[in-house]
Amino acid sequence: MNETAKQILVVDDDRATVEVLSRALATEGYATQGALSAEEALAAVRERDFDLVISDLVMPGMDGLHLLEAIKQHDPCVGVVVCTGFGTIPSAVEAIRKGAADYLTKPVNLEQLILVVERTLKVVELADENRLLKEELSRQGGFEEIVGHSPAMEKVFSRVLAAAPTDATVLIRGESGTGKELVARAIHRRSRRAGRPLVAVNCAAFTETLIESELFGHEKGAFTGAYKQTKGRVESAHGGTLFLDEIGDLSPTAQSKLLRLIQERTFERVGSAQSLSADVRIIGATHRNLEKLIEEGKFREDLYYRINVIAIDLPPLRERMEDIGVLLNTFLAEFKAKYQKPALTVAREAVAAMERYDWPGNVREMRNLVENLVILAQGERIAPADLPEKLSARSVSDNEAAWLSGAYTLDEVEREVIRRTLLRTGGNKSEAAKLLGIGLKTLYRRLSEEAAVSEGAADE
Repeated sequence: MNETAKQILVVDDDRATVEVLSRALATEGYATQGALSAEEALAAVRERDFDLVISDLVMPGMDGLHLLEAIKQHDPCVGVVVCTGFGTIPSAVEAIRKGAADYLTKPVNLEQLILVVERTLKVVELADENRLLKEELSRQGGFEEIVGHSPAMEKVFSRVLAAAPTDATVLIRGESGTGKELVARAIHRRSRRAGRPLVAVNCAAFTETLIESELFGHEKGAFTGAYKQTKGRVESAHGGTLFLDEIGDLSPTAQSKLLRLIQERTFERVGSAQSLSADVRIIGATHRNLEKLIEEGKFREDLYYRINVIAIDLPPLRERMEDIGVLLNTFLAEFKAKYQKPALTVAREAVAAMERYDWPGNVREMRNLVENLVILAQGERIAPADLPEKLSARSVSDNEAAWLSGAYTLDEVEREVIRRTLLRTGGNKSEAAKLLGIGLKTLYRRLSEEAAVSEGAADE
């Protein structure tokens, strides 16, 4: 059976009918399998994946209606077309009500058969894409865009816009919680593949043997527990994007298969020697040092160069603290709406504590914290006392303790306040002047004085 063609199961208790319909479908490039009873058909459906089942309604033993119900219970995505004689039209109508995509009257007109099959397969394909896209949207959880105005994030945005229109492989690097999958989805949404699914796989979540099956699928009996042929994520992503999170955790065998997929656009299911083709764009992500893994012999150097055509480095949150304010406002708006607390605000002192924290869990940690604060808030303001100890314990930093002890002069403290305010406003001097309560000309004068002091210190 041709594995790359659409798979169709033809069911009828008359062998001649099965053979005629199968030949007509094979002529159009479809791969077919025949079954002479509903029981035989159901066993076949449970053993392998079919795109479409064409079944007679009236058969000895289990009839076509009961077969339809069993197929839909097993896999609702399989398309079913029923064949009926003139006297059983009401049964065909009942089959449509129970989930059949269409029906054909016997004797089957072969031209009509091909038209119905083409139409049904298109509907099945669209339904499958819609299901995958809905799963993708549910995983996004409302946080649909990357948030940040810092120079580091502007560089990320620039890379995303450059990478999106191409089919080049992308490697996204960054610590856990920095938003690597979010960047991958942003690239996909802006690409020509946006109408097709983005399929995400966490490579670290599977064992060495299971990751190959998860990615490339497997044949029945390929390993213990492989009771039926199963398609992998590569086939599910056909025409779209395959996002491989924690790609540095792939086993050597999986790395070899991935390299071949990128180079030749072909792969084999586990337990099969037959090559299949796939049109997918690969986006990888990792928090690990791949260069070090290459030196240790744990990651293929040739694969590294194949996936690293466009590199995007995501900065940790502690390196873009000027984005704290916009992130806080974004998360606060989201969770105020979700938990119906529209009047809730955050005290300036609490914001300052967040700006002093180094956020080891990055954006993910901050988002979780804001949600927690909104849920537990009793009044209309989140105060410093509402923050967890790890943030409130840093309410006085080492530098601030030095200020209080008199280790710094008033001019030095003033310069530090101006520096932090500019950091909060992303370098916007007009906004910084307003927050500081001084005129814009005064701010420029203070900055000029600071520059002169810095130059004098350098000359010394």
